[in-house]
Amino acid sequence: MTKDAIFVPTKGGNFPEMSLSKDKLQDGQKQLVGVHSSGEMKVRSIVAFINEQISKNHKILDELKEEGARLLAWSYDLKKRKDCDVLLNTQSEPERDPVRDALLHAFDYQDPIKKKEKEKLIAEKSKGLETEKLIGSGPNVAPGVLVYPDVDTTDIVTPVRHMVPKYKIPLDVEINESNGHADFMVEARDDNYREVLCALQQKYAIILRKFDEVNEQRMSYMEGMDEIQAHLDNSRAVIQLQRHELVASKEKAIELEHKQEHAVAEIKQLKNTLHDVSNRERFYSESLDKANSQLHELNSNLTHATLQISDLQQQIVELGYMPKLPGTIETEEPIVRYTFSEAVDDLHKFHAMLKAAPLENTSVEGVDEWLKNTMSELPALSHLEALYDVAVTKDAAMIIYNRLSRSEARIQDYKDSFEKQRELDESRSRQIIESYAARIHQSNAECFKLKSMLTSLHQNLALTVNRDLPDKHTIGKIMAKCKNPAVFGMYVKPFWGKGRFKKCVLMMDKGIIYMGKANSSGEYFKVKSTVPISDLTRVNYGYHSHSWTLYAAASGKNKTNLFPWQFFTIYTVKREFHLLCASEAVLESWILSLNYQTSDRCFGQSVTDTGALRLLRAKMKLFHYTKKRGISHRKMWLEAIKKTLESQKT
Repeated sequence: MTKDAIFVPTKGGNFPEMSLSKDKLQDGQKQLVGVHSSGEMKVRSIVAFINEQISKNHKILDELKEEGARLLAWSYDLKKRKDCDVLLNTQSEPERDPVRDALLHAFDYQDPIKKKEKEKLIAEKSKGLETEKLIGSGPNVAPGVLVYPDVDTTDIVTPVRHMVPKYKIPLDVEINESNGHADFMVEARDDNYREVLCALQQKYAIILRKFDEVNEQRMSYMEGMDEIQAHLDNSRAVIQLQRHELVASKEKAIELEHKQEHAVAEIKQLKNTLHDVSNRERFYSESLDKANSQLHELNSNLTHATLQISDLQQQIVELGYMPKLPGTIETEEPIVRYTFSEAVDDLHKFHAMLKAAPLENTSVEGVDEWLKNTMSELPALSHLEALYDVAVTKDAAMIIYNRLSRSEARIQDYKDSFEKQRELDESRSRQIIESYAARIHQSNAECFKLKSMLTSLHQNLALTVNRDLPDKHTIGKIMAKCKNPAVFGMYVKPFWGKGRFKKCVLMMDKGIIYMGKANSSGEYFKVKSTVPISDLTRVNYGYHSHSWTLYAAASGKNKTNLFPWQFFTIYTVKREFHLLCASEAVLESWILSLNYQTSDRCFGQSVTDTGALRLLRAKMKLFHYTKKRGISHRKMWLEAIKKTLESQKT
């Protein structure tokens, strides 16, 4: 027999232990409705079966009641009918004297021995009938008188509480004790009539036994109904408990669903943020690739320009040397080369030596020897004479000759012509040198420009790549500036209307941010609220701050003098502080101090280096400039390079 069986009462009225399946009661939320419906159907079927059995028992009791009523009525008829004399007349027994019989009965009643024997006989006859009295015994009842039960006097049993019976079931039938039957007993001395009465008595006793059995069976059914009702109440309590658990599970499921929706929204936001970050990384990588390509191109241009400069310098050096003499034979020994500047210097030396030489009283042979000795000391000038066929020595000799033989006026004319020629040669040489010097200067300027661009690119790369935490000495100086009260603007939202930024004074000391008001001179500072640095979760700056979003939404299209790099937001565990500061130096100190103190809780999101913060502010300004102009970053850089080149040319 399985655990799911529900037992019904047997014929004897014994109820075996009723058990319900614990597995079905513990199936959970999915099978709770099925268990409830199946349990109710089983209980209803049992109740219907018990009601049917009870109705059958009531029908049997009604039949027994009717049969007992008929037997009692028959006995009443036997007592009261006048035609019983016919039955008495049919007996062969002779007539009896009623007076004598009454005396005999009275005598028997007065004898105590016979009285006890009759009472014992009556008790033996009425054994098994606990509530029945067949023969009365008392002071008002004659001995041996049969007392008939009264059908109208019955006891009523309380019906089953789950049913409303339309009829009453008698349990104990009381027999009226009366003295009105003495005559009948006197007349019932006939043996046949006594046999009839005994048969009626036995039949009535059998009916009462059946009635007791049916009553016991009914009581067993009632006990079974009580036990089934207890199991039903238990099942209903379990079902009610499961319903409460189901309601709690539903509430928990709804809460989990809300949490899941919140988590999905956060995941979506994180995905959007990750997408933005990936786009920014892609943009930065593309910008870095472009910068690397430009750097590579600039390096190649610089290398090419360096080579050109070296070539130009070599050409300048080569142009500074005088060409070889025609007809010079190359040998293994290196040929000495002279420059034009050396030739000019030799010419100045020759002119000075010529002025200083006492040639007035010297002969022509002496002058020739002096010229030979002088020209041997001036090889560059000799090379120049031979190269361009310039008769410097001959002219000197002619000067000497003219000095010796001609007048001083002609010598002066020759000097003037020589000076003009020399100035012309010097101007030509100077023009050549200046042209090459200008080209060298231009090349140097281009090289300097390229070097400066490379240096700035290297610095930008170093600022973007190397973002280490500053040392304690540097951050100590920065945090010391925050101890002085500074004026900020704090966003305040009233109970009604639009929010706006109000003036507020902030200072930070010993890990606590003090917020309050100060007078115009700054001597009096009244603290209104404090925020521990340990409660800070993160600090957003610039376009990422919620304060700039609130300010932009409040101002709309109105032109203002405030910019995104002047706003920042401080997030704590319980609330947010939306602030702005017009002073870049004060704002820089506060941002670096707060980021440094929250860097252990905001990994990868805090800017703690001055160069990185300034680079971030410069990027914000460039981004704001491009958005204001409506141009791209590439066009902005091209315009900047173009303006720089134009400024260097001018």
